[in-house]
Amino acid sequence: MGTLIVGQTAIAEGGNPDLIIRGYDVKGDICGVSDATVGLPYTAWPYAPEYTVRVCVASCSETKTDARMSLKHSSTPFLTFCLPFDTTDASNQLVSFSSEWGSYWETTRRAFVDIKAGWPVIAGSVAIALVVSFVYVLFLRGFAGVMVWTLIAASVGVMIAATVFVYDEWQRYKVIDPPQTTTADQLQILFWVLVVADVIFVLIILSLRKSIQVAIEVIKEAGRALMSMPFVIFFPFFPL
Repeated sequence: MGTLIVGQTAIAEGGNPDLIIRGYDVKGDICGVSDATVGLPYTAWPYAPEYTVRVCVASCSETKTDARMSLKHSSTPFLTFCLPFDTTDASNQLVSFSSEWGSYWETTRRAFVDIKAGWPVIAGSVAIALVVSFVYVLFLRGFAGVMVWTLIAASVGVMIAATVFVYDEWQRYKVIDPPQTTTADQLQILFWVLVVADVIFVLIILSLRKSIQVAIEVIKEAGRALMSMPFVIFFPFFPL
């Protein structure tokens, strides 16, 4: 649920999910999506050892013919990217893209380039997460009991609803024409398994109600401790 809310909020605020699965050129236009790159869905590297320079192309075969390619090469499509093969330069010297891209330092460099490009989003996400976590802790201090018992009741409700659904399906398959006896028998078994599971779950909750209440008080006390020492969240990065 939280992931769905975050995703919908990001889209509503102008975020573009295409950036997750598509590349973009040196101008920042998303390949195949932006107005300037319609009909150019693939991302290619004019000089593959230089990872940060990219262009949009109509197909990966253009890496051998496009005038923008500083070093023409063969490539293979992977999702929306044209991954380069090893080739030779103008002096007939082998240029090994695989060794360049696969080396430890090159992989690290690409990771830092991506972090540098996305650091405002990363920093903003961390700040939002901290604010939301403190709000959540404040909420727990006052409503931990309500939240825990509501979640338990919701769990019981979902299990009962699933049991009722399976029962309805069992009854439907008993009278369906033509008869589906095998399916009806399987649903009957599943129904009784769910009934037993429901009963066991309710009995466990009833037998552990005092322990659950103790856990609720522990949650409240942990919330009070965190609010009285908020910088503890930075430990051990910044020792108190």
